[in-house]
Amino acid sequence: MKKLLFLFVLVVLVGCAPVEVSPTSIAVQIPIEITTALSIGFVALMTLGTAWLLQKIGLDLTGFATPVAMAVSIWVVAELQNIINTISETYDPILNIVLKIIVVVLGSVGGLALRHRPTSDTRLI
Repeated sequence: MKKLLFLFVLVVLVGCAPVEVSPTSIAVQIPIEITTALSIGFVALMTLGTAWLLQKIGLDLTGFATPVAMAVSIWVVAELQNIINTISETYDPILNIVLKIIVVVLGSVGGLALRHRPTSDTRLI
């Protein structure tokens, strides 16, 4: 019964996902680096949260957490792009600069995190 309820909720969530995002103006697009970072972080947090929640409930739905998290992360990125599309074209240069600064900060944090890892832990994937 619990699995059936979970699948029903999953179908409802998938049904509420946007089909395609059509930009309302010639707006600044979110850089792929920010989209990737948001997706990775959101998928990781949602997968861990869902696994913890399902463990507390007592359901064994191994393999369902990651696809649901990916669908939700795509929705979050699409909604962020919709918010950016509502900003006036007057502020496009400023928005573009802010997004580029966010990309540089994300890259710097990633580089520093890799640099300060112990050398015995560094492995090639």
